[in-house]
Amino acid sequence: MVKFLSLESSTGRMFEFSKEPKDGFEEHTYEGTDKVKKTVYRKYYTEGLYGYLRSLHTIEESMGDKKVQMVRIVVEDETGDLWSLKFPMKTGKGGLTDFTVGTFRTIHSLVEGRCYRFFPYVIEDKEKLDKNGKPRRSSGMSIKIARVEPSRAVDDANKIPALTLSYTKKKDGVEEFVKGDVPQVTWKPGIDGNVMDTMERDVFLWNHAKEHWIGQNFKLGGGKAQTFDSTKEGIPEKQRATPQEEAQSEGGKRPASAPKKEAEKPEVSISQAPAGEMIDDDDDLPF
Repeated sequence: MVKFLSLESSTGRMFEFSKEPKDGFEEHTYEGTDKVKKTVYRKYYTEGLYGYLRSLHTIEESMGDKKVQMVRIVVEDETGDLWSLKFPMKTGKGGLTDFTVGTFRTIHSLVEGRCYRFFPYVIEDKEKLDKNGKPRRSSGMSIKIARVEPSRAVDDANKIPALTLSYTKKKDGVEEFVKGDVPQVTWKPGIDGNVMDTMERDVFLWNHAKEHWIGQNFKLGGGKAQTFDSTKEGIPEKQRATPQEEAQSEGGKRPASAPKKEAEKPEVSISQAPAGEMIDDDDDLPF
């Protein structure tokens, strides 16, 4: 079984989507692109995504008339079920989201088949206000070594190495540049004041992530099919029973000359997430 999860960017909560009411699902109303309010249902998961890592890379999806790059993380839990978490790689302004930055900074240290906890978060600091007087918010993706048996837990003693960020800090009124692995985010003059420029950082992280994709060939429908060479091994055939054998297998109820009914073909399972909803839109972490 596969569970498909999306990410609520305003809160960092993961959720399962349904068009119909279900047990454990909350009603959620939003305004569609046609300016009409719509109601759907969400089941939230707040403990993080636990499991053995099977896949981590980006996929392109169609959203109306646009192509959107999505980050997809697939893990397998202790029961063998798969969990697929997807979220947009970029913000509406074209830069990488904080959830993407946190994931790409750590991807080189992750190993396919190992157990981790992926925890998207949004934190408000009420002591620090932005230019609009609202609490400053920080968001990202916490990734820790974890276990799922005999009980779920995270390893706080051994941190997963992540690329460090370059930044400038002020000390006694003097600016000091701190060099990290990732280029610094800069600020440039804009129409309404300074605007953040993340281009150099984003290009660096994108190229870094592409070198470390995990499980790009992993299929949610059951894995990659085995192959063989029919020119060497021959085309498999199931020998048809003789008329006498067919009559005996039917207990004499069908004439020996009657054609054997062809077996019905099983339905093909397509490994693709159902159509969901799309809303526009570290080490010291306490979880």
